[in-house]
Amino acid sequence: MIANEIALLRGGQIKYLLGQQMDSLCKKYHLRMADIEVLFYLKNNPEENTASDIQKSLHINKGYVSQIVKGLSEKGYLTVTTDEKDRRYMYYTVTDKTYEITDAHQKIWDTLGARIFKDISPEDREVFDRVTVTVCNNITEMMNEKPYCILDK
Repeated sequence: MIANEIALLRGGQIKYLLGQQMDSLCKKYHLRMADIEVLFYLKNNPEENTASDIQKSLHINKGYVSQIVKGLSEKGYLTVTTDEKDRRYMYYTVTDKTYEITDAHQKIWDTLGARIFKDISPEDREVFDRVTVTVCNNITEMMNEKPYCILDK
């Protein structure tokens, strides 16, 4: 693998860039980046609204998801509904208070995307998108396998 591929797959540059852009949003609302990611996820995936859904999609530890949704609920960003048939299941829904934050988050992503893909032709972007889907599918497949160390094979 070449260095640029490794750097992109590790995501360090993108995380750093996103962190820079999100810092003022986090400070303005006294939220962590993970809090905003959960709000954004729930706003855009209202039918996938359990702690397990959040954990699987955002790859966040279940204990941390519990802390996040509890804090967001206490601050009025989420409403919590308990499943009538099985009280162990909780469903999280964003409140109207969330939209200003998620709209700002979307604007940050749109601006970053436009800058990151600047000077890339639509054809090359289509290739990139197809390759990205394949890479993500491969990673998901590997994550579902029994953990092992590659060096042990």
